[in-house]
Amino acid sequence: MKRNQNAAAVFGDGVEKKKHRRRISISTSLFISVMAIVLLFVATIVLVDSRLMNVVYIFSSAWKMWDITEPIDEMYTQRLSDEEMATRLSALETEYDVSLEIFDDAGYLVFSSDSPEDIYGRATDQSLARLYNEESSGAGSKLKRHFEFQKDNNSDIQMEYIVYVMTLDNDYTAKAFKMKTPMDESAQIAVQFVVYTALTVVFIAVIVIRIFSQRFTRPLKDISAITHDMSRLDFSKRCPPSRTREIALLSDSINELGESLNVALDDLKAKNQKLQDDYEKEKMLERLRTDFIAGASHELKTPIAIVRGYAEGMSFLLESDPAAAKQYAETIIGETERMNQLVMKLLEIIKYDSGDYIVNYDIFDIYELVQDWFDRNAEILMEKSITYENNIPQDCLGTGDSMLISSIVNNYLSNGVSHIDGARVLRASMTETGEGYRVSIFNTGKNIADKDLDMIWNSFYRADKSMSRAEGRFGLGLAIVTSIQRLHGMQFGVENMPDGVRFWFDIKKAE
Repeated sequence: MKRNQNAAAVFGDGVEKKKHRRRISISTSLFISVMAIVLLFVATIVLVDSRLMNVVYIFSSAWKMWDITEPIDEMYTQRLSDEEMATRLSALETEYDVSLEIFDDAGYLVFSSDSPEDIYGRATDQSLARLYNEESSGAGSKLKRHFEFQKDNNSDIQMEYIVYVMTLDNDYTAKAFKMKTPMDESAQIAVQFVVYTALTVVFIAVIVIRIFSQRFTRPLKDISAITHDMSRLDFSKRCPPSRTREIALLSDSINELGESLNVALDDLKAKNQKLQDDYEKEKMLERLRTDFIAGASHELKTPIAIVRGYAEGMSFLLESDPAAAKQYAETIIGETERMNQLVMKLLEIIKYDSGDYIVNYDIFDIYELVQDWFDRNAEILMEKSITYENNIPQDCLGTGDSMLISSIVNNYLSNGVSHIDGARVLRASMTETGEGYRVSIFNTGKNIADKDLDMIWNSFYRADKSMSRAEGRFGLGLAIVTSIQRLHGMQFGVENMPDGVRFWFDIKKAE
């Protein structure tokens, strides 16, 4: 079943990836759509050949020639001389860009732009009228006005004309000729010009559309990237402003959403951190309570048994041997004092590790702190033939809780006195460590076994199992040092030397 579920998940991921690959971006879609419209427009222009342009040119030429009838009729109405008539007709040809031939009602040529002189008496077939059928020219034609297309088959060059045939008011027939071949060439040139222009427009359109599509979609890509980061709980980025009103509104909405979610997430993180801290603190307190009960029960077991035994013995000796009973009572008092010290030290460790203890920072002279211990314990040091040296420079000021720091000094020096041997030298020294001082307590004697170097900082651990209970040692002194240094956030440690052991701890320099 699990294998089938995994296979289905893999198949689903594959389908999703295929769908993702089939997606098209907005810029690509916009670019393809606009380019399709432009290319369709260009293709339509290219497919329209020169015939349409010919129609346009022919229609415009016919429209212009249509109005030539009235000026010719007006000339004949004025009964001008032949020379003046020929001059006016030539001017009319130039104005309308045509060639004219006029036939009288008998069908004879009376004017031709080819031979403006000596035109009377020429036969119709000697003029451009030979291009047309006899039925559609000359007198008696029923057609008032019409257009025809004719080819000049008698010429060496194939020529085609558009001919406007009109019947004048005096029954003369006028024919206006305009060559069609130049129109075709002009139309072809126009088509080529349009095609080249269209291709240029397409090239420019590709660039413009590409720039426009990128400019339009870039804010959307930025918004997509930012929302993707938001899905991964990263609300640090903001959408950039946009000139497009809709995108600007969308960006503002996403920015407001991101800001709200960021505030909510920060608040949630703070509450989670507080819960985590409370949980860790509760775990630590539970551990401390467990350690306290375990340590106290272990350490109190022996003195309680001693107290019980001496109490029972004292009860039998009160009447028979008062002196012995008194000695038993002193032993009970000593054991109870020892139990009290044990409990107080355990409570001290718990107090430091609970997190509720507030460090009272003050400034103190490190040399005087160490020298004070030597002065108070000078007699004991002399009795044990211990040579002590305070090599700490004077006027070196440290900062911290001086009462707690003095407890570290007391534990280190007391520990050194208990384990001193050989040359029986106890020495205090100090080195600078940048922002602080490292105070070292050295005593000659045996080295600590490697397996014990990390364990001696634990409560009730004794590296030297031969130490007797009479010395009043519980194995809690170094555990207290550990708790105090943790409160100050400073380092501590121990290392074996060739002729003894060196314990050290760091103190922050006073500003």
